[in-house]
Amino acid sequence: MVQFKEVLVTPKLAKEYISRNSHNRTLKADKVLLYANDILEGKWKRNTAEPIKIATSGRILDGNHRLHAVVKSNLPVHFTIATGLKEDVFDVLDTGTSRSNGDVFDIAGIKNARLVPAIIQSYIRLSRGRVDKSMSGSQKLTNNQTLEQYYAREDFWQDVASKSGHWYREFSRLLSPAVIGGVYSHFYDINQKDAEIFFDQLSSGNDVTNNSIKTLRKKLMEDRTAFHKIPYTLKMVFILKTWNAFRTNKVLKVLKFDENTEEYPTAI
Repeated sequence: MVQFKEVLVTPKLAKEYISRNSHNRTLKADKVLLYANDILEGKWKRNTAEPIKIATSGRILDGNHRLHAVVKSNLPVHFTIATGLKEDVFDVLDTGTSRSNGDVFDIAGIKNARLVPAIIQSYIRLSRGRVDKSMSGSQKLTNNQTLEQYYAREDFWQDVASKSGHWYREFSRLLSPAVIGGVYSHFYDINQKDAEIFFDQLSSGNDVTNNSIKTLRKKLMEDRTAFHKIPYTLKMVFILKTWNAFRTNKVLKVLKFDENTEEYPTAI
């Protein structure tokens, strides 16, 4: 049963709460310092309707930064404390410091906590036929939905993260690991072997079996030093076009796209 109580949290009590805490997201030192300065300067306001939330296990679901600020300021502060919460509400809590996918994955103890959810989001966009970065409202995965995607293919996503890091370094960091991982995962669903070959050849430039890959490599390398960078959406279009050429044994000597006359490509 969830209970709310007004408590004068002393530095000693704050330390006790913190000592029982586990698996929380990485502490942001600047946020703690900001809160501590507000406390020291008498600017901290009571009754903000935002309680410190503590699970039945003792885990701090919301309020970790505020408790650390009490310790840092060495002054007591009145807080509303909510206890008796279940841990599975953690990823849907509304907090002063919003929890990103990476925060939630980090708290869950998932390896590659920052990269994996970014890969999954990139993959979902492509799977839904989106070549841009904009997904909002019901289209965007919630923290809980992202975790569900991860646990459905846990070993796969960790393998993708590892391979993405390798290809990222081999390709001179011309594409981000999140983009590489998202695109590779999308291609993997179409043909696992071809997806491996495509990114091996694209990243290394060795043993290229379709010169469209060389065309794409050259385009991306030129973009590194170009004054006007290739927009994200156009990069995705070029990658999809190259993949389709690779899959159909066609050769693209030039990569171009006219959004007024062409439809955005889908991977085949």
